[in-house]
Amino acid sequence: MTLSDAKKNDNQDKYNVLMIGMDSMSLPRFAQTMTRTINFFKSRNWQSYRGYNKVGDNKLSNLIPALTGKHSSEIFKNCLRRTDRCNKYFLWSLFKKSGYVTAYGEDNLELDGEDTLESDTFSREFSFRKSPTDHYIKPFFLNREYYTDNRSILCCGKTTSGKQILDFAYDFALTYRNDSFFGFFWINSFSHNINSHPQDADVLFEDFFNRLFYTGVLDNTFIVFISDHGIRFGKPRLQLESYYDDRMPFLFFWIPNQFRIRYPAKLKGILINQFRLITPYDLFATLQDINNLANNKSVTNRDNIKGNYENKIERQSMFKIISDNRTCKDVGIHEKFCTCHKLYPLDVADAEGIKSVKYVVSYMKTASKTIKTKRCWSCSNITIQNISRIHFYFDSNKINLYYVIAFSMSPKNTFYEAVVLRNNTRLALVGSINLISQYDGFGSCTMKRTDKIFCICQRIYNCRISNK
Repeated sequence: MTLSDAKKNDNQDKYNVLMIGMDSMSLPRFAQTMTRTINFFKSRNWQSYRGYNKVGDNKLSNLIPALTGKHSSEIFKNCLRRTDRCNKYFLWSLFKKSGYVTAYGEDNLELDGEDTLESDTFSREFSFRKSPTDHYIKPFFLNREYYTDNRSILCCGKTTSGKQILDFAYDFALTYRNDSFFGFFWINSFSHNINSHPQDADVLFEDFFNRLFYTGVLDNTFIVFISDHGIRFGKPRLQLESYYDDRMPFLFFWIPNQFRIRYPAKLKGILINQFRLITPYDLFATLQDINNLANNKSVTNRDNIKGNYENKIERQSMFKIISDNRTCKDVGIHEKFCTCHKLYPLDVADAEGIKSVKYVVSYMKTASKTIKTKRCWSCSNITIQNISRIHFYFDSNKINLYYVIAFSMSPKNTFYEAVVLRNNTRLALVGSINLISQYDGFGSCTMKRTDKIFCICQRIYNCRISNK
């Protein structure tokens, strides 16, 4: 379909979809820093989902389920690091088949080149070798993005790159508001890390959503405003609240008035589910149902999918009322990311708690000794420096005990968080160990990027690096 082939939206059930995302923003961080925008949402009757829970560590592992309905490992395996091979699974491709004009844009592309520990954009793990959508603005940002002197503001020309994204999204929506469009736009630069200032973008977002309202775009357009996770690195991660903050990004939904009037039963589900456990998989199922409406297909109830992971994943459209007894296991949320429990504090001198810390430290020290490094480099011996916090919780059956620990290691005073399962007297690591202090390149000598957090690089003296 060419852009000139886009048909006028004569189908009453053919609603536009606009997805806007902000990196590393939990609901509490959003409420604290973007008061004007959240007040706008309240005054205009937007929906806020308090139980939206992340399903993976980083951006990619949370966006892949939202955009494809699949676990990221399944996409990694089938696509062989080339997104083009799996572009058919993405929402924009599904909507394109239904006659929609599509767009995808993201700023702060220099994240791809940063010495970060995990992938933060599609380009880090994948490569779009051709445009995935009708409108694809990556080439524009690749040629024009630059940092100002203080490296806290990213610009594109004379305007911040985040504002460029919002302006493009607005122009796209306004241009095709009477046709059918699906747009996905992601902004990293306003909120990517603890040094970012999302409050500086508050007025921009309020103005953006206001303009969509007053131009009538919202009359027949669903707006999904989302984040991927909360702050994952920096001093705030030493606080207990950061455990939940990291795992619970924000999700806001605008439901067009036409839909509210036409489908009161589906609206009931949308409203009630604000207080249910929701995942990116459910978001995908909901947007898939909007596409089904455009094709006169029935709205689905629920779907179980299998991937290369332990449990089946239940994804359910938010148009249907979700059970208030839903568990993390039901929806495929790994125990490490589950927030459906209350953490209880434990004294950092508690003998049983210290055992869990020693268990993780022993694991890290063993791992560091087997890491392959570049020539003339090795990993320093690491030792425990300080225990910042120990908390615990029980599973729903009151059988298994889980410790959530945060501690620092010498010689770089690096902080980590881990979850440890205690079953009787046996201990086991739950998921991976996470670095929670800012990464400053201390593990740059490792051959594998995933080994960096366990290695404090030290130069081997009297060793010559070959020029060959």
